[in-house]
Amino acid sequence: LNLSRGGLTIANVEADAKAVVSVFGPTNEYKVPSLYQSAPSFTIEGRGFSSETKNLVKFRYDLEQDKDFIALFVTSEVLRLVELLPGSKWIKDGSKLPLPLIVLAVDAGSGFINQGPVGTMRTGVTVALIYEDPIIESSHRQIHRTHTHSLTIRGNGFSQDYAPYLQFESNPNIEIFIDVINRTHMSLMLVGAWIPASSGFLNVTSIDTGAGPVRFDPAVTIAHVIEDSEDNLGVTVQSNLTKVLYEFSGPHTDQIISILGSGFQPEIKLELDPDMEIGIDYELEYISSNQLNLKRIHNKKWKHTKSGALLVKSITMKDITYNLGGAAGGIKIATVLNDPEVEESLETLIYSSYSKYMKITGSGLRSLY
Repeated sequence: LNLSRGGLTIANVEADAKAVVSVFGPTNEYKVPSLYQSAPSFTIEGRGFSSETKNLVKFRYDLEQDKDFIALFVTSEVLRLVELLPGSKWIKDGSKLPLPLIVLAVDAGSGFINQGPVGTMRTGVTVALIYEDPIIESSHRQIHRTHTHSLTIRGNGFSQDYAPYLQFESNPNIEIFIDVINRTHMSLMLVGAWIPASSGFLNVTSIDTGAGPVRFDPAVTIAHVIEDSEDNLGVTVQSNLTKVLYEFSGPHTDQIISILGSGFQPEIKLELDPDMEIGIDYELEYISSNQLNLKRIHNKKWKHTKSGALLVKSITMKDITYNLGGAAGGIKIATVLNDPEVEESLETLIYSSYSKYMKITGSGLRSLY
């Protein structure tokens, strides 16, 4: 132990500062808030805040006190309100969000004190999780009430780290799958109908992309919904708006899809979209003039369009072809989802209690509400 020199040095101990100030980070009992860039205010918890002198806060990002924010004393040694000044953002570059907002140091009158867990390098404390301000662009593109199966929304602030939640004015119980393409585009895949009525406007009243609902007043129109195209007289196929299955695997993958309608004959051919070949991909069984059964052949997959729809485009009987769905290009008989897969990750490190979020990556992962 190098006794001739008095032992080994394991730490340099300095005197305590006259006033100890600390900011609390996330724990089992305390969860930091999730905020949008332009959130007007939030509180941070800690101890040692001063009611007599100005409390100075230094953030990791480019935030200047009294220009971007002001710090207001609330109670001694417990809470302090940090209020954003008009026109500023907590983290300016939305393309990198969501990110934690980190306090590096605090000065309650006796100089700046670095923040961080005791026994560490004190590189800062997370006091909030910041999301980009969500925006939805208005659009009046025409879609069919049930025959249009997907819709792309443009805007800003869409995150793949949090499944967006939308509220609709005319159809609060709409059932859709959401796929975030990037921060400016997301795709809605319909299971039922866009609106209950035969026609009207599809309006979004609020969106939550991670930090709570943002309400739009007035509501944002994203589509003009028109009536479905009429089928040929005497030969019809009913849209199946509730049938949801996987391509191949999983407990919800049915091997049989029933097609209901009218005017079916024993000698009948179907044109499907995407193209599936009878005898190779599926077998067709005539049940009655009102029902057909498609049976998936073993080790084959149900195919689907980018919107997840399996469509009947036309029916041919006695050399007569009946086109279905009009301009929509077919009638949906099922919603087919990609088989979900989760990628193994040995590099993701999380704490048992401090980590509040964990990102799972893979394919075929969608959010449904």
